[in-house]
Amino acid sequence: MKIKAQRWVVLIAVIASLFVLVYIIGIVRRNAQYDRILKMYSEVLKPGMNRSEVEAYLITSKHVSFKQECCVGSKAWTDLVAIAYEQGWVCQEEVVNVAFQFAATEPKTDLHGGDPEDRLVGIYLDRPGCLLVP
Repeated sequence: MKIKAQRWVVLIAVIASLFVLVYIIGIVRRNAQYDRILKMYSEVLKPGMNRSEVEAYLITSKHVSFKQECCVGSKAWTDLVAIAYEQGWVCQEEVVNVAFQFAATEPKTDLHGGDPEDRLVGIYLDRPGCLLVP
């Protein structure tokens, strides 16, 4: 009788381990996909380009829409391109973005969007905190 109970415990542990493994493999695959997308943008859009060049590339070459968010890490608006929507175990659906961070060429006096002459300073993944926990 004890041996039968131990087999059930082992079977349940194996099944639970498989579920966790599949979940972790999914995270690794998605992260690799996000890194490829980030690399693709980083190879074409270089620091120092102005906002109008970056946005023209996004619209005409990639046919993607973007939104602007003020002022992530600087005094200039950041352009965000959504690349994925994920459902976490804990959090609601979250958006994974590629963020294009700009430096303002002139001090901003209003909050009506980015200046076409703002300069690109970096491209990075913008991910919600709850998606970082496997």
